[in-house]
Amino acid sequence: MDDYEILTDIADFFSNSTDTDFPDPNWTSPQPNSSIEIITNLTSRSTRHVSVLGQSLITFFYGFGISANVCALVLLARGETARNRKQTLMVRCLACNDLVALLGSFLLMYMHLYMSGPLVDSRWFCALRVVLRTFGLSSGCVAIVMAAERWMALTRPFLYQKVS
Repeated sequence: MDDYEILTDIADFFSNSTDTDFPDPNWTSPQPNSSIEIITNLTSRSTRHVSVLGQSLITFFYGFGISANVCALVLLARGETARNRKQTLMVRCLACNDLVALLGSFLLMYMHLYMSGPLVDSRWFCALRVVLRTFGLSSGCVAIVMAAERWMALTRPFLYQKVS
């Protein structure tokens, strides 16, 4: 009897019970026969955690983000001038960080959905996820630096001219 059947039986018992129904005092939960069965119960999971429609919607948004960042990088490569070199560098850093984070998250999501459990549950997969999350966090840091630089240019123009 697997975990799903046990949970279904418990749910049926409580949904059909009255105040006079009590569980059998001699009932015990089924015990696994070996340590391999315990490990199998702990590691077995359904890889499909969203519906196919949800997955296609998520894939669409990932594709839109990836294509928007690629377009931004192409446009930045064409239109760089000496006057706005600093802003172009920051926007390029932001687009590159976002592109790496999106591509990595997209790849990891599909690896998690369609690859085997031991591979996806390994340490290198976790480390790769942490590294790619760092790219997402650094995008926020670049955006903060861009905002601070623009704030300084607008509120303290004379100081900004000296510093830059």
